[in-house]
Amino acid sequence: MDRSSQGSHEASTQNEGHSRHRGDKFVPRKFAVIARALWPRKTAAHIAAIAHVTERTGKRILRGEADVPGKVATEVLKEMYED
Repeated sequence: MDRSSQGSHEASTQNEGHSRHRGDKFVPRKFAVIARALWPRKTAAHIAAIAHVTERTGKRILRGEADVPGKVATEVLKEMYED
């Protein structure tokens, strides 16, 4: 894919709930929205504690620069369904 078509492809995917193109993968921005709704204060710190990573890595996860670890996704789901 050349640069001109890649730019239009990336722009079109933003309307489909994706934040950015990274290699052959699209990183959904919905995770950050949900995580911030669950943990409005110190969201990255919560993610870091769950994943046993640094807060800086937690911030990278929220920005879509790092994959969401499975245990973080599981914890988000548990939080969503708890009373």
